[in-house]
Amino acid sequence: MALRLAVRIASTVAIAVLAYLITSPLVRILAGGGWPLAAQVALWAAYGAVALAVVTILERDARVHVTRAAARRAAGEERARRLAASGEPFELGSTEFEGVVVAELAALPVWIRGELDARRVHLHTAEVREGAPNVLGLYERRPVAAGAFGGTTVDVDAAITLYRLPIMFHARTASRLGDVVRETLLHEVGHALGMSEDDLDRYSIGNQPRPDAIRVPRR
Repeated sequence: MALRLAVRIASTVAIAVLAYLITSPLVRILAGGGWPLAAQVALWAAYGAVALAVVTILERDARVHVTRAAARRAAGEERARRLAASGEPFELGSTEFEGVVVAELAALPVWIRGELDARRVHLHTAEVREGAPNVLGLYERRPVAAGAFGGTTVDVDAAITLYRLPIMFHARTASRLGDVVRETLLHEVGHALGMSEDDLDRYSIGNQPRPDAIRVPRR
């Protein structure tokens, strides 16, 4: 407490002296050379008041910054505890993961997105595939029964699903997440466009790329 008071007094005096050194020549000119003692006392009182106000503002701002820094540090520690409890390699919620997937879809060439639209391929995200926790993504065509005149017709629902948890564990770090999402998405897009696993293995996005596989460049 005593140290804080000493620093406050020293700061106030320093600012007052600095204000005096800056403004006293101008005050002398305006006073026409005469500078009564009463005026000097009043001026020093004004300097002190201004300096005290400046120090008060600086202290308040410092307290705000310290409080905010402590809150950020506490929030970071809480996120770290939650992450450690979840066993996930880094923090990434379902909404954030969906945003990454949508961004990678939007970054695909226009002709690929056009093909997906023409084939009515929908894109979904999920936490993990039931019974297959290591699967990063899946393309599937599911028959959907629909009523029609004269009976029942069968339509097909085509969908690509990317799974958040296995993709996160495969990426290991947040910095690699975008690359893994893109590679997984391109792999499933290849299936949607009619490519087999053997076809995809000719490229680096295959499940078992050949030694001479063509490397798909990063975005």
